[in-house]
Amino acid sequence: MAKKDEQEKHEDHGKHDKRGKHDKQSEASEQGKSASAGSGSEQGKSASAGSGSEQGKNAKNGAEQVIKDFDNFIFRPTDIPETPIAQLVEELSEGLSTEDAAFMMEAATELRERLAPKRFAHSISVSRTAKKLAQLYGSDVSLCTRAGLVHDWDKCYRGQAVFDRAVEMGIELGKGYEHMEALFHSITGAKALERRFPGIDHRILQAVARHTSGAVDMSDVDMIVYISDMIEPLRTYESLDSLRELVGKVDLRGLFSACFKATIEHLIQNRRYLHPDSAAIWNEYVAVARGKSKK
Repeated sequence: MAKKDEQEKHEDHGKHDKRGKHDKQSEASEQGKSASAGSGSEQGKSASAGSGSEQGKNAKNGAEQVIKDFDNFIFRPTDIPETPIAQLVEELSEGLSTEDAAFMMEAATELRERLAPKRFAHSISVSRTAKKLAQLYGSDVSLCTRAGLVHDWDKCYRGQAVFDRAVEMGIELGKGYEHMEALFHSITGAKALERRFPGIDHRILQAVARHTSGAVDMSDVDMIVYISDMIEPLRTYESLDSLRELVGKVDLRGLFSACFKATIEHLIQNRRYLHPDSAAIWNEYVAVARGKSKK
């Protein structure tokens, strides 16, 4: 998807960007130590020391690795478009199946042709971030990595072409959507991917369709792709550090809620249109946080 670069990054979901320094490893470490310290009698401490401390240690190490990746991304944005596809896919598919690697090779090859260089670099970065977050939060690594890679499949359309693409995909846009051009690529992209890759997992398609506007019933894969699209290390807006700091410190739902809240705030502050479902989505996650959700 070709784009207006920095401004359009905001418009995608309203996801505003912020890149900063990540000297948070010691901070994450301290929190991990505190979380695994435990309390109660000596007997209780002994009983929980094994699994509790190990689990806390794994979470801490995972968070530190994600944060480290933000600072030491293996490729610079300008390097990615010139890096051989095989090299990019080899890194993304490490630990995954040969079928996953084959899909990513085919998808990445097409994406390089479909997208502007910066957008292609962003797609690689989102996939990489989604993989790390999936490992950290215990989600499906294969689904998250693949969905992250293809999430912007239709970002190559602009202006009237966006609306024409929706018609081509048989999508009827509701009232008010004419003001939200930047959101359409998620919906048409999911449809296009279903046609391009018959048999593709429906969970990948759902994550692609929801990565701009979100949904009331976001799955773990949905949330990870949404979050990764927002906080991946090639994003350079200064408002993202506080969100990146939450990685590994709050649960996945809490991290998504924080990202969604930042999106809404950005849209309101910049007098941009809100998706019709935004209020319902926000209310649901507030209700969940307060233990009052009906779900």
